[in-house]
Amino acid sequence: MNYVYSIIMGCLALGILIYAAIIAITGSTELIPRHYAARVRNKQIYARRFALLLVIVSAAPIISGVVGLFSILAGVIILLLGVAVCLYIGARVFTGK
Repeated sequence: MNYVYSIIMGCLALGILIYAAIIAITGSTELIPRHYAARVRNKQIYARRFALLLVIVSAAPIISGVVGLFSILAGVIILLLGVAVCLYIGARVFTGK
């Protein structure tokens, strides 16, 4: 029971990474929710940037899961802070700034 949090975070990160890989390989925006709302010139580049954003966001549960092996409270705190930081970094990478 000590490792349940880390296993769940690992599965969550793995699921996000698989979803990102599928989007990056196919280059299709059909798998992205609300893809029709985005007005983009090149949909394949948009799909690849979205996949990169997902890879960056999946870093938070990976780090949280590793820290959660030692302390669950620290893992949850790292998860909450990590999601905010990863979304900020991902938004900067996604927009190209």
